[in-house]
Amino acid sequence: MDRLSSTIEWYKEKKDLYARFSNLVLNKIKMALDERNIVIAYSSAREKEVESLQEKCQRTTYDRSKGKYVYRYTDPRNQITDFAGVRIVAYLNSDIHTIRSAVEAIFSIDMDNSVDKLKQMQENEVGYLSMHYIISLKDVSYEERMYKGLKCEVQIRTLLQDAWAQIFHDRYYKSNVDLIEMTPDLKRRTNLIAGSLELLDEQINALVNQYDAFSTSPINNEQLQKLLDSSIDEETLLKYCRLKFKGEVTRYYNAKLTISKLEKFEMCYVRDVDNIIQEEFVKLVSKMNQMTVDKVVDYLLIIKDSKKYFSSFDVHNIKVKKESFDLLNAFIDMEMIGKEYGIVFTD
Repeated sequence: MDRLSSTIEWYKEKKDLYARFSNLVLNKIKMALDERNIVIAYSSAREKEVESLQEKCQRTTYDRSKGKYVYRYTDPRNQITDFAGVRIVAYLNSDIHTIRSAVEAIFSIDMDNSVDKLKQMQENEVGYLSMHYIISLKDVSYEERMYKGLKCEVQIRTLLQDAWAQIFHDRYYKSNVDLIEMTPDLKRRTNLIAGSLELLDEQINALVNQYDAFSTSPINNEQLQKLLDSSIDEETLLKYCRLKFKGEVTRYYNAKLTISKLEKFEMCYVRDVDNIIQEEFVKLVSKMNQMTVDKVVDYLLIIKDSKKYFSSFDVHNIKVKKESFDLLNAFIDMEMIGKEYGIVFTD
C-alpha cells in the first residue's frame, strides 16, 4: 500500500476520534473564556475531511537540491498537525491577547509548528492575519486518555480577519502560486483590501476603548483580564478590591497576613479570588462600614471552606459582630459553625 492510501485508510479509522477531540478542545477554551468574561463572535470545531487530507498529502514543493518537485509531507501522519481543528473568532483585536493567554495556559503548545501570521510579514506587507496554535492536552485525565498525544490546530482571529480568510485565503494563499501569474493590478487590489481590513480592526478597537472610557469603571476589560491573570500580591489584590467593590474597599490592616491566608488556600492568582465572589457578596460588602481587604478575604475563605479556615488559623473563641454574622449567614450556616468553633456573636 502506497504512502497516500495507507494514510487515508489510517485516518478513516481515526476520524471520529479527532472529531471528539476537536469538540473537547473547543469546550475547554470556551470554559476558559467564560471565566475571563470574554464574549466571542462565534466558534467552531471540526475534524479534517478525507478529501481535504487527500489533497494535502498530494501537495508538492520544489527541492532545489534534487532539482525536482517532491511531496511536501513524506510522513503525513506525523507531519500534518490539523487533523482536528478549532476556530475562535473574536469581535475585537484587544480580546485576541486574552484568548491567546487562555489557550497558552490550558494546553501544551507546539511552538515550532504554531504560526503568528502577523510576525511572518515584512514591515511593508499586508494580508491574512491569524494566530494558528498547534496544541495538545497538558493534563490528561483518565477519561481523556484516548486523546493523549493528539494535536489540534486552534485558529484565533477577529471577525474581519475571518471574513478575509473565508473569502480570499483559499483563492490566494492556498493556490499553487508557482502555476499562477498574479498581475500587478490584482496583487495591488488584494493588498489594498487586506490593509483596509487590518486598519478597520484597529480603528474599531480604538473606538470601543473610547466608548468604554465613558464607563464608570476605572478599568476596561482588557486591563481587567490582565489583572485577573496576575499573581496575588499586595498591589494586585488591593487594585482588584478597589475595582470589584467600586472604591468601598481601599486599604489593608495587615497585608502580609492576608496574602499568607490566600497562599494557605492555594490561591495564587487574582482570578482565583474572582472565581469565588458572588454578586450578592459584592452587594453586601459594599453596604458595610470600614471594610478592609483583610475582612473581605476572611469572609471569602470562611464561605469557601469554613472548616479549613477555622482549623488553619487558630481563630477559636472569637467574637463576630452582627453585621459580619448576617453577611456570612447569607451563604453558610453560621449558627452551626458558631457552636462548633466557639464563636461568640455580639452586637
